[in-house]
Amino acid sequence: MNKVFLIFYSELFSRISEAFGYIKFSVDIFSDAVKELKGFKQDYDSPQRYDFDDGTTSTVKVRLMQQLNTQGGTNMLDGIKKTATELNKQVEEYPDYASAFYFVGDGGDTYGNAANITRFLQLNESEHGFGEHMYSAILLGNEAQRQELANIFSDEHTNVAPDFDELIEKSMDKFDEDLEEYLRTKTN
Repeated sequence: MNKVFLIFYSELFSRISEAFGYIKFSVDIFSDAVKELKGFKQDYDSPQRYDFDDGTTSTVKVRLMQQLNTQGGTNMLDGIKKTATELNKQVEEYPDYASAFYFVGDGGDTYGNAANITRFLQLNESEHGFGEHMYSAILLGNEAQRQELANIFSDEHTNVAPDFDELIEKSMDKFDEDLEEYLRTKTN
């Protein structure tokens, strides 16, 4: 189901970009290691075949379909740190753009990093910390799984629902809130 959700978000960001202007986004997956599926400089809809760090060459859409099966544990800290580093580079290059991190998961961290992740997310400086990005954790699951993610990301930043339609609705509400907050900071 996470594959469907990641494709949904990729399609959403691509369509928003077409309608309203350029949206730069990346897609990383992680289990025991972090794997980039789409970098910020790659076009999701392009027929261009990109060279990836793992030696493969493909379009972003093909890579997304082929590489989304993760196995092993979930080392969230390394994935979040890599993504934060890349987001911070984007903020430096494009200071007027909104920046957001959406974690789409199938559970919590299995490496015992929950407290370290929470501390990292609270570090707003961009050189050694997460940076000043909006963020949200999204999961198709139950209350126990929601609580596990909320212990890391906080209740305010965690959206979990038992079915796909409800999760999409909650995710879009959070996306709207994030966008409104960003626009408020730009008009003040």
